[in-house]
Amino acid sequence: MIRRIAGSVLLLLALAVAVLVQSASAETLAGRVVSVTDGDTLTVLVEGNRQVKVRLAGIDAPKFDEITVLLAMIERCKTKK
Repeated sequence: MIRRIAGSVLLLLALAVAVLVQSASAETLAGRVVSVTDGDTLTVLVEGNRQVKVRLAGIDAPKFDEITVLLAMIERCKTKK
């Protein structure tokens, strides 16, 4: 019984690892960036006028609303001088 449970747990663990590895795949794209949605998400216009949403993995980028708040704070500091 314990062997059966251990085997099932190992199988589930192997499947989870396979899913995680597959979701972090890399591909080369040639195109033009047409918009930036977030600090790590952008839309690229590729061949055939097709838009591809790209999420950059493994970077710590501020979200768009955080950048907007930061820029507003900088402007406020400039006007106080």
